[in-house]
Amino acid sequence: MYIITVSYMTVKGRKEAQFSCPVVVVPGPGQECSLPSEQRLPCGPSSVSQSQCLSMGCCFNKQPPACYYPMDECTIDRHFVFSVPASLTEPPLSPSLLVAASNSTCKPQRVTSDYALFKIPMDGCGTRRVVRYNEH
Repeated sequence: MYIITVSYMTVKGRKEAQFSCPVVVVPGPGQECSLPSEQRLPCGPSSVSQSQCLSMGCCFNKQPPACYYPMDECTIDRHFVFSVPASLTEPPLSPSLLVAASNSTCKPQRVTSDYALFKIPMDGCGTRRVVRYNEH
C-alpha cells in the first residue's frame, strides 16, 4: 500500500489528511468521472481516443472530447489524484498553500479559491510504501 500525507494549517494549528492506494491499481466501475470541466486533470495526449483513454483507467467526455483522470482515485499510471476543498475546515483553508507534508515542492496541479487538485506520483513527493501481512 502507498500512503501520502497532505498537511494544512487551521486556526487551531497544523492538520493532516492521509490518502492511500493499493500497490496494484485495477480500474473499477466506481470511478468519480462526473466532474465539472474546471476540475478535470488531463490524462494522456490531447489526441487520445475514447478506447485508449478508458484503457488507461481514465474518464472520457465526448463533447467536447476530453480524457481526464477520475477524482479521488489511484491511477494505472501510478499517481494519487485527489481534491482538497477549501471547505474542509472552518474557517476555510487556503488551497494555494497546500503541499504534500514531507515535500514542499509537491504542489497542487490546479488551484482555485474553492479547491486544490493534486496529481502525485506513488513513488515521489514523500510517498511511502507500507507492506501489511494478513493476520489470521
